[in-house]
Amino acid sequence: MEDGLEDGTAGCGQCWATLSLGVARWELKGQATRRPEGKGETSPPPLFFPPCSLTMWTFMLLGLLCASASASAIQARSSSYNGEYGSGGGERFSHSGHQLEGPITALRVRVNSFFIVGLQVRYGKVWSDYVGGKLGDLEEIFLHPGESVIQVSGKYKYYLRKLVFVTDKGRYLSFGKDTGTSFNAVPLHPNTVLRFISGRAGLFVNAIGLHWDNYPSNYASNCRSNC
Repeated sequence: MEDGLEDGTAGCGQCWATLSLGVARWELKGQATRRPEGKGETSPPPLFFPPCSLTMWTFMLLGLLCASASASAIQARSSSYNGEYGSGGGERFSHSGHQLEGPITALRVRVNSFFIVGLQVRYGKVWSDYVGGKLGDLEEIFLHPGESVIQVSGKYKYYLRKLVFVTDKGRYLSFGKDTGTSFNAVPLHPNTVLRFISGRAGLFVNAIGLHWDNYPSNYASNCRSNC
């Protein structure tokens, strides 16, 4: 967040410098084009806005533009990504569009004796498409109202073997077997949560990617208390 503020402040400084130079050039140009009085030449008609008024409005407009740029920089710094964890086989999938339905509210994970076979995630009240194979036991866990995933760890070897979703309520939602290469993923920016997943899947889940961002503001007032 501090980096975002610094970038926004630096951008504003450049904007102010550019505007100051432009105003100085405008004033110099105005002085250069004034005609001497008493030489039989008429002076140009006065501007609708006096120069000081024009300068004031220009600086005010630039201030608004800089504030908007700073806010955009800060918002852009809220998202982060971890992954992919696993192998490169299978077909690529992404739930990027499903995040518009709301926060993650439930998980379905199919497992067998060795691998994570399939995945399905509920966003708001809408389930994503199921990815992966059909053999194995399907486990389903619902998050509490307002509960979010803030950490994901697991293991993989050829395919995903284990997934553990840690929530901000202190719950550990574990699926699969404890064998393979370990990974641990957390968001880069504070106060952000798991917003959607991506990865690769075929007969099993080959790989997973984790996308973090702010909890959706349109759900903050109603879904956290009654989802």
